[in-house]
Amino acid sequence: MGKFCFIKEGYLIHRIDFDEILFVEAYKNYCKVYLKDRFILALKSMKEMELFLPKESFIRIHRSYIVSIKNITSFENRTVIMDDAKTLPVGENFRAGISSFIMANML
Repeated sequence: MGKFCFIKEGYLIHRIDFDEILFVEAYKNYCKVYLKDRFILALKSMKEMELFLPKESFIRIHRSYIVSIKNITSFENRTVIMDDAKTLPVGENFRAGISSFIMANML
């Protein structure tokens, strides 16, 4: 898989580098793909986004959120704090997975 993807928003197709993606949020039947300066509303389910994004760079933390691992600055039992001080919830069903990931990458 390359270092970028194409995301369709309405009739417009955006080329997005995976490094630009901060996190993805479920929004009704769409996903909001948050970049540093904007978001793109994609007609994709969270499951489709989870399967599409590279597993080594993104992790699902909640039924409504997938985050870029490189933009996580802190982790608590119920929250993840991103580079821009954005706090996102960690869902109960995803807590063990993110805890395992953090423990595997901790000094």
